Amino acid sequence: ANRLIQDLLDVSRIEAGGFSISSEPVSPSMLISEASDAMTPTATAAQVTLTCHADSDLPDVMADRERMQQVFGNLIGNAIKFTPAGGTIEVTATACGPFSVRFSIRDTGQGISEENLPHVFDRFWQAPKATRTGAGLGLAIAKGIIEAHTGSITATSRISQGTAMAFDLLERAGVEPLQ
Repeated sequence: ANRLIQDLLDVSRIEAGGFSISSEPVSPSMLISEASDAMTPTATAAQVTLTCHADSDLPDVMADRERMQQVFGNLIGNAIKFTPAGGTIEVTATACGPFSVRFSIRDTGQGISEENLPHVFDRFWQAPKATRTGAGLGLAIAKGIIEAHTGSITATSRISQGTAMAFDLLERAGVEPLQ
């Protein structure tokens, strides 16, 4: 109940424009390593393999560490939920242009249909026939957090082949993201 209340408060702040973050330089490797450490027990229990990899020599990114762990928790949690036993989830960090790092979460899950893909970041939205184990707020909150970091998040998917969520974080404050 507390988690749902916090999620509702986060969505309200995001929609009202009152959502704030506290950015500092953070290692991309550390971000994905912490996320992997936090989610590995859940992946193991679901019999899903979770791996992470960061390119060497990535610059620090400007990020709110706690909020980024919330993003990774939501994205990896969804990947675990929709990946069958024996499947894999890969979390990566790669250089993306001169001033940003791209983070990606790819799974070998059931995928999202083309007609449902545009709705995945809508609040309270869940795919028809999806297991109703959440409130449909996780991806909306992840999007709000990424946008508060002046980034954007995308989703690509193919039925029976999996889904990929990707977002970019800037290397330092004051740099415009690449379009």
